Amino acid sequence: MRTMVIDILLSAAVVCTWLGALGFTRLQHSLDRLHVAGYLSATLAATLLPAAAIEDGLSNRVLKLLLISALVLGLGAGTSHVIARAIGRHDPKMLEPPS
Repeated sequence: MRTMVIDILLSAAVVCTWLGALGFTRLQHSLDRLHVAGYLSATLAATLLPAAAIEDGLSNRVLKLLLISALVLGLGAGTSHVIARAIGRHDPKMLEPPS
């Protein structure tokens, strides 16, 4: 049962990665692509962290993954905001919704 839950979580991570890659290639607007990057960091943290916790329990590897996930989520949001602001300053038309 435990192995099946881990397999489902890891499969969900793979599916989310493929959906993110597909979304990244399909979206034309730069700011929309930033949302895909945020989606990927959030979904991968939400699937890989529980899988590792189920496999190892509370171990050093899980704590490291928790720290890395928190850093990716926190810094990823800040980085996306800075990139969006730079895009807006460079070309204000990019902040308008695509037609």
